[in-house]
Amino acid sequence: MKRNLPILLNKIMSLGLIVPLYLAMSISAFADITDAPSEDTPTPTEEVASVPEASAPTEPSTSSTEEPVTEVTTPTDGVTPDNPGEADPTGDQTPNNDLLGDGLNQDGDGQDDGNPDDGNPDDGNPDDGDLDGELDDESDDELDDELDDELDEELEEELEEEEEEEEEECDHELIYTSNEDGSHTVTCALCDMEEYIETCEYDDDGICVKCGYKRLPDPVLVYEDEYVIVTVSGAIPENADLKVKPITEENEETRDLYNHTADKMEELLADSENEVYGFLAYDICFTDIETGEEVEPSDNVTISMEYKSEQRPVEMEDVDNANELKVDLVHINDKTDQVENLTEAGSATVSTASDTSVKSASFTNDSFSVYTLLWNGNTNRQIELTFNNKFVEVVEDEEIPEYEEERDTINVNEGTPEIVIADKIDDIPGYKFKRAEFVVNGMHKDVDGLKFRKNNNSYYLDLCKDGAVVFSVALSSHAKAKLDIYYEKNINLTVQKIATGAAKEDTTTTYEFVIKNSEGVPVGATKYYVGEELRTTDAASGMFTLLSGQKAEFLGLAEGNYYITETGTSDGSAYKLKDFTTKILEVKKNQADTLLVQYEAASQDTRVVETSVDDESTKNIKFKNCYTTVSGPIETVSASVAKYIRYHAEDDNYDLTIKFKGPEQKIVTTIDTSEELEQQENIKVDIILVVDKSNSMGYATTDPVLNTRIKCVVAAVDSMVETMKDKDDVDAKWKVIDFGKSAKLMTNGWVDTGDVVVTENLGPAEDIGGGTNYCAGLKKANDQVAGARSDAKTIIIFLTDGCPTYYQIGNSVYGNGSNLTTTIESETYKAAENVTCDYFYAIGMGLGYNSYSDTSGGIDAFTLLQNMSAKVKAKETAQAYNISPEKVGAIFDSLAGTISGIATGGIETSTEMLYSSNVVMTDTLSEYVDIVPDSTFKINVTLDLQDVQDESVASVPGVIKNGIQDSPATYTLPDGTVLTANYIVKNNADGTVVRTISMVFPQGYLLDDGYEYQVKFYIQPSDLAYDYYYEHIEDENPYPHRGDDETDHGNNDPITSSLLPGFYSNGVANTTYVINNKPGKLDFRKPVVQVHFTNVWEIYKVNQSGDYLDGAEFVLEEQAEEGTVATSYTGTSQQVEQLSGLVVWNDTVATGKIYKLKEMQAPTGYVTSDDKWIITISDENVPTVRIVTSDGNPEGTEYLVEPVRDGKVITYRFQFTNKKASALPYTGGSGVYKTTVTGIAMMILSAFMFYLNRRKKAGF
Repeated sequence: MKRNLPILLNKIMSLGLIVPLYLAMSISAFADITDAPSEDTPTPTEEVASVPEASAPTEPSTSSTEEPVTEVTTPTDGVTPDNPGEADPTGDQTPNNDLLGDGLNQDGDGQDDGNPDDGNPDDGNPDDGDLDGELDDESDDELDDELDDELDEELEEELEEEEEEEEEECDHELIYTSNEDGSHTVTCALCDMEEYIETCEYDDDGICVKCGYKRLPDPVLVYEDEYVIVTVSGAIPENADLKVKPITEENEETRDLYNHTADKMEELLADSENEVYGFLAYDICFTDIETGEEVEPSDNVTISMEYKSEQRPVEMEDVDNANELKVDLVHINDKTDQVENLTEAGSATVSTASDTSVKSASFTNDSFSVYTLLWNGNTNRQIELTFNNKFVEVVEDEEIPEYEEERDTINVNEGTPEIVIADKIDDIPGYKFKRAEFVVNGMHKDVDGLKFRKNNNSYYLDLCKDGAVVFSVALSSHAKAKLDIYYEKNINLTVQKIATGAAKEDTTTTYEFVIKNSEGVPVGATKYYVGEELRTTDAASGMFTLLSGQKAEFLGLAEGNYYITETGTSDGSAYKLKDFTTKILEVKKNQADTLLVQYEAASQDTRVVETSVDDESTKNIKFKNCYTTVSGPIETVSASVAKYIRYHAEDDNYDLTIKFKGPEQKIVTTIDTSEELEQQENIKVDIILVVDKSNSMGYATTDPVLNTRIKCVVAAVDSMVETMKDKDDVDAKWKVIDFGKSAKLMTNGWVDTGDVVVTENLGPAEDIGGGTNYCAGLKKANDQVAGARSDAKTIIIFLTDGCPTYYQIGNSVYGNGSNLTTTIESETYKAAENVTCDYFYAIGMGLGYNSYSDTSGGIDAFTLLQNMSAKVKAKETAQAYNISPEKVGAIFDSLAGTISGIATGGIETSTEMLYSSNVVMTDTLSEYVDIVPDSTFKINVTLDLQDVQDESVASVPGVIKNGIQDSPATYTLPDGTVLTANYIVKNNADGTVVRTISMVFPQGYLLDDGYEYQVKFYIQPSDLAYDYYYEHIEDENPYPHRGDDETDHGNNDPITSSLLPGFYSNGVANTTYVINNKPGKLDFRKPVVQVHFTNVWEIYKVNQSGDYLDGAEFVLEEQAEEGTVATSYTGTSQQVEQLSGLVVWNDTVATGKIYKLKEMQAPTGYVTSDDKWIITISDENVPTVRIVTSDGNPEGTEYLVEPVRDGKVITYRFQFTNKKASALPYTGGSGVYKTTVTGIAMMILSAFMFYLNRRKKAGF
């Protein structure tokens, strides 16, 4: 063993010499490689010295059955076990330790000696066996044992893995868990098998044979609304939903279908005697839940309709004989448009009440579309009507013969409109119809009309006066009713004077008239009657005079045309014509007055009408002076301008919009057209006076005596009471209610007219609180109506001086006591809707016309009072007034007359809206912005934020090319008006340029109500803006301006302009306009723009001389946080256009991250750098570079460069430097021979030493 140890050591030494020798030869042979090591890298010689000495291989034994010797290799850095001969890319080349296997046989002589263990044929050398035997010592045994142990362990591990793979699969024990939806989940009780879902399998009882889930019964679909419940069962398609749509005329969506259904119902009954009285129609269908498409049932389905309360069509409400009708269920097939009466076919049943209101219906069918409940039948009756009014000359004491003349045949179904007697009688020349009388039990009753009606299957003729039934006659065949017809001497012209409002009761104002013939000659000295007084027109001028309420009746005027002129009022009169809107009307019996001409208040000094007169009839002309008040102009909408900007990051530009909404003003003209005709009978009235006693009723007035509002009211009520006392034909009872925050009944039950008292106490003094609560007053008034006399007319007079500030629900009061809100407005209307009476008069004292912004649509106090009055359920009339407190007495006096007569007319409120015209919108660009090259600009018009026209059709964009306008922008409004906007560039003499966007509206065009007009165009910061910002970039604020508030587009997130620094987008920008002949101007706000530089960073590959190098390869790797995937980029230096050495990355490098840059491959002839760059890229793509060298600060040294600006692009350029590689011999050069000689010498020396060792071993 000791003898063999030196031999083994000698072999190891020999191999240690051979390895570097082989390495040197390899380097020489491949001297032209491109990736040469850097000068800082150890040379091959130095590297070999640092490599651990390799172990010499063990000599194989002489036995032919022994395994081949396993060579042990020690991989070094850069050599992988899979490919031990491959060098590291950085240039580290470690010699292959299997060198002996390649260059020498195992006995060291380089010749094939026939050793079967090394794979060579036997060469017959007997010494080989001796040498092998000598090396078979203890050292060899130990090495073989170690190798055997390792092989056994590997084999053992492989066998264990195979056994695991061959392990038998699990015999699954499956578990089925129901999902309660017709499926179940399958799992294994013995293993972790992946679960799955399968559909249930059912037995005959509908129970799943695996999970036990019981299938649901066949579906029943139900539809329900506030009127009906519709249930469908039977052959319902899978995945279907029930859709029921009531078909009504009011619903715009179903109106066409409603009309079509109505036509089909008429078509169904066209050949029968029955008529359509009404119908309820439904569009019933199935829809697929997923697609929404309609699907038909596969077989018959049964539909039942259960109504929550009995229903019938609205048009059936006035049908008296509804019980004579029938209700059928009708189906309209939407495919064939055929109509089928399911009731008559026996497939439908309808359950109805006694009045044929439907309770329920059911039917069976196999298709869906429109189903209709049809009310039809025939209840018509026919009546023949004759009048006996033929003129007969009567001789004294001669009997008047009877005569008949057929006039009308009428159908009586739901009752007939009133037949006016005056329209049915013959005219008698020289006379005119005066009246008709009917004698009942010796009493003479004036009548003016007839009506026919049915009651409990009996028919009646009603004799009427002013619409009220005087007497009824039961009809039978040839029934007769005797009327006495009265005529009077012919008056062929009447002129009536009517004044309204406070002027109606005025007796100091005399109205002057002049009558002239067609040639303009005054009709003087002509007789006329005023009541029973006979008067004569002025002989020279033809003038005659009347007071309000008087009538001039002219007798025997010659036929022809006449001009009647109201010239004014007499001296000392309280009123002038300018106080009135004069309506000149022609009055005809039992017809609505015909308006001939109307003169507005404050218009012409005289009011004239032309009329014709003949002997056959009387021409009745009425001059109705309607007291008129004018308020305004009141600004309801202020002019407004807006200007806002929106940044488009993707294009780095802005769109800028200027918008204008014109002002609106209104002039409110209130015309009192009320008029009364005297009653002929005694009437009973129950009057409920509701008086506002809020604190504002104590405000001062202009009257020196009645110097507060409440004093005016007290005096007005006293005057009204006195007037009512003088009305012998009026039986009045009164109740007085005061209201403030709450309401209180001030009378003890109903009191007579003489006992009515209104106090001057206000608010807390009346225990009702301050503030104004319309709801409380209305509710208290309505409570009193229930106790009114059944035969009396109920009249509510509601008086207030302000808008409501409280409201009441139940007994609870809510509100702020100072302002009108939407809730107070809404609750006031609800309270008014609950009030029921015959007459309702709401009197506002000095109500303003200013709008309350917290209400619906910005309502004013008087409009609210009008709306409230309209909500009251007044059987006869409901009116609202707005007067000064000083005029309240006249209104009350007027009401006193109205209460004792028949009221006609009312309050007409007209509103004249004033809109702006001559509008010019101008926006002059600042020097800091430019129009986006080759961009467009356009006009749009909106109403309540909605386009008034389809913008794609109405708006034609303007086009800007090469900085000037190529074509203007236009917009066509619904009325055909075309708006035009222009981009104007003006070059001034001083070299400045003015650029303006301008829209000039057509001359005389009035802006429409609520329209907003806007122009949008595109801008970008100018070069001047970029220069300014770059020069001041180190300042605390490099921008010179700050944007005005509210200049951002509503979608800006984040905002870019409002109160933020930037450059103004415009200089002078405004809109000018004219309204009510007064000019106006509004300036646009000033938005700002910001500059947005584009930051670019570039890396160039250069050598130490600064020359640009192509072909270098880099990796840029993100320094990601732990647990996240890092992004990496690869780049190659190359020539791009005229630039060489620019590193081009394989993808866009993300901003806002930190990267590590490493060179992976140097250009040919250059050394790969060990430097690493740490590059921080900001969100704005600004780079910060730190260079970390292998022997330097691990934090690195910052690499600073001066950025280069070109317009709005800032470029950061970095240079990555490489050193040239050391000179190496090239293939075939002199260096090759030197290396080769050195290697051969070392090989000889090694062989010689090996030879000596063998001789020593052999004993030589």
